[in-house]
Amino acid sequence: MLLKKSNILFLTLSLFLFIGCQKSEKTLPYIGFHQPIEKNVEGKNVIDTLYHTVPNFEFINQDNQKITQQILENKVTVVNFIFTSCPTICPKQTQQLQKIQEKTKGLEHYNQLSFTVDPKRDSPEKLKLFGEKYHVDFSNWHFLRADQNVVYDLGMNGFYLGMGKDNLAEGGFFHSSNIVLVDQNKHIRGMYDSFDEKQVNQLIDDIKFLLKGKR
Repeated sequence: MLLKKSNILFLTLSLFLFIGCQKSEKTLPYIGFHQPIEKNVEGKNVIDTLYHTVPNFEFINQDNQKITQQILENKVTVVNFIFTSCPTICPKQTQQLQKIQEKTKGLEHYNQLSFTVDPKRDSPEKLKLFGEKYHVDFSNWHFLRADQNVVYDLGMNGFYLGMGKDNLAEGGFFHSSNIVLVDQNKHIRGMYDSFDEKQVNQLIDDIKFLLKGKR
């Protein structure tokens, strides 16, 4: 029996809608250097992509505990760079990170890391006081310090964020206002302007997206 024209039209529209949904399925970008690699899968050579991975690091947190890159493994992490005497960007960034922590409260396998760009003045004790000022929950939010050259190398080459000394900048340092999103495999999946509420809300959605095992 021939299908009625209305049924054919309905099936056609349904097919287009299905294809459209498939094409519009959400994905997050991989940020950083990409390198094509060849690997063997079930006896066949296939081309895959090697994405930028956050390099190894070793820092001390606000409780004088050693924190390494292992904290990133199998967890979603947001990262920013601050210094406690910063009069402009850092207070706003930290308030936004506090908001993000509150909105992700109770989610497992999630971290927040704040690295100081002024380790000479930012002792662990000072970082602890800074976190307490913003009512931080230290159970999954670490404030980290290491030698300045180590901090800058990780910030610029590991997380692709600009930073450095600047006598003309308020506080004597400049650093990006961006917050970085890192996935469970230490790949950078997003950068968000902490001064843009829309982007901060998008970051919260993307954190939950990755925690669901999406890519």
